[in-house]
Amino acid sequence: MTGIMFYSDFDGTLTQRAGNNTVFSPFYQSLLEGYKPGIPQHYKISPLKSATEVQQLFTAKFGVYDTNFDHKQTDVDMLITPEAVAFLHQVLKNDKIHVRIVTKNRKDYIQAMMHYQGFTAEEIFKLEILDSGFKFQSVNQDLRTQLWTKEMDQVYVLDDSKEDLDQMLLAIQMYGFQAEQIHQYNLNPGQFAWLDYLRTIQNNFPAAEDSVSETTPSSPVVAHNAPPVTSSFAHHAALQQSTEAAQAPALPVQHFESPLAKPEGTSDADELLIQPLNIRTSG
Repeated sequence: MTGIMFYSDFDGTLTQRAGNNTVFSPFYQSLLEGYKPGIPQHYKISPLKSATEVQQLFTAKFGVYDTNFDHKQTDVDMLITPEAVAFLHQVLKNDKIHVRIVTKNRKDYIQAMMHYQGFTAEEIFKLEILDSGFKFQSVNQDLRTQLWTKEMDQVYVLDDSKEDLDQMLLAIQMYGFQAEQIHQYNLNPGQFAWLDYLRTIQNNFPAAEDSVSETTPSSPVVAHNAPPVTSSFAHHAALQQSTEAAQAPALPVQHFESPLAKPEGTSDADELLIQPLNIRTSG
């Protein structure tokens, strides 16, 4: 095994609320410039408010995302689930795992939510978001333009919409992946078992010599002191990475022992989550 690719929908897959029920909700609409209660705006054409305002609105709505976060409050199903947060924190550490969010939602909204939920600027930059809204075209173009796709021998594709899942699957199959290489999941919102997918990866890929550092993804970095994610986030991050002589200082972060309360009905994943993710390189 040389590598894994994940193509995942966002609303209803990484979150527990389907897209149509998200983008026309009062909270989502309140993040848009020119918001007036009861007058919906186009969720993708209307610009978001400033990065600072958006973070303030997230905090005012849900509270600080830390050890005391209330996972049972109203509208919390709009956020990335605790299991998906843990999954992403782990897989984004591994350069042999490539994650794509393929969505009809908007990139800057997703980045703002990830920032609110404690993802670092480096993690947000590494997680590619394909937000054209056309899922076949997004996946097809991504597969055919990335140099590392030929090294992938396992592909996961996840979407709460069967129609959208089929569009992504078509692109993956046309690229040449065989049925035994493809893992597809079409489930209702909130039913995706992200910790099971993480366990499968850990079981199938033994530790390599150059193992990643052991951390507990159930204790993600909560970077509320970091600069807000802006619409030009990717551009600035790319500039930082391309400038070897002038490395930016690390973002100030806070570490919490257990910021994600385990939802009822989920298994205790502490033992699973402290295992490092490693993929055996060829040869």
